[in-house]
Amino acid sequence: MGNLTGTTLSGQYFLRELAGSGGMADVYLAWDKHRTHWMAIKVLRQDLTNNERFLEQFSTEAEIYRQLNHPNIVRFYEFRQDAGNMYFVMDWVEGSDLRTAIRNSRDPLPFSFIVQILQAICPALHYAHTLDKNHRIFHCDVKPANIMLQIDGKILLTDFGVANLASRTSSGGTPPYMAPEQFSGGKIDARTDIYAMGITLYEIISGGKTPYRGETASSRGTTPKERIEWEHLNLPPPPLEQFNANVPPDLAEVVYTAINKNPDRRYSTMLAFRDAFITAWMKCGGEIESNNQGAVDITSLAQGKQFHPANRTVTMDAQVVGQDSRNFPPPHPTGEDLPGAILSAIKKFT
Repeated sequence: MGNLTGTTLSGQYFLRELAGSGGMADVYLAWDKHRTHWMAIKVLRQDLTNNERFLEQFSTEAEIYRQLNHPNIVRFYEFRQDAGNMYFVMDWVEGSDLRTAIRNSRDPLPFSFIVQILQAICPALHYAHTLDKNHRIFHCDVKPANIMLQIDGKILLTDFGVANLASRTSSGGTPPYMAPEQFSGGKIDARTDIYAMGITLYEIISGGKTPYRGETASSRGTTPKERIEWEHLNLPPPPLEQFNANVPPDLAEVVYTAINKNPDRRYSTMLAFRDAFITAWMKCGGEIESNNQGAVDITSLAQGKQFHPANRTVTMDAQVVGQDSRNFPPPHPTGEDLPGAILSAIKKFT
């Protein structure tokens, strides 16, 4: 499909620039003429509009988003078609993603930051998991790249592109974060997302290392995915203290429980997982601050700034993308230039 930048869909959405591309769709930063607001428009590639499998996957993602209404899930507006272009409309997330924050940090992000992540994402996932019995939704691709850090300090979950409705079978995912049952064709439920969230916590605590990367000498398989799959199914995770000497044993044990290969030995709900981590954190002397006093500055991380736990200071570590001369207000509400991380982060929608 050609680049649609500069065109208007349905007489309403002016596509200002291509923000990200994936195997199935392209995402544009768009100006909504009716709402007078910036939006993210995800457009199915035109060469796939006659492919039943991609049509079903794209429409299913829109169907899933339509059912979700939670303050920590990126907001969906509508699913439309115009001149052969099938697309849906969502909020434009101004900020960065958790993956970028992990990579930008010189040291592992603090445990208090993990508490903030869990307090936002676990209720969002629990909400999706506990819709009425015919509409329970399992994300199936929880990972740092799909956790957004908005510049106003809000933490959001995005990308339900491979999500599993309770009435359908699951497919897809990102191998380093996939639960054993996703590889083996087993039952998909809330514990599948708990496993992926556990891998995400492991990555935060370790300073950027996932436990299964297909790099161990004993790994079997001819492709990276096959080697990662074999490790998920057969190897215990490397001890977290191997990467972070400061991890308290009680916190590490919570992570190990979440990523147990047997779903029956994991936490049964996202809220139980969150509560177990917070309990262990408080047992280790940590505090749950009211009104975010003393909490990690999410806004700084969302703006691509670098967090230094040693001195609690931040420095800019992102390229800046200048605004063009079109007669539109800048996406950033203060009128400042956008951090480069924003344009890379929007790829989470594809």
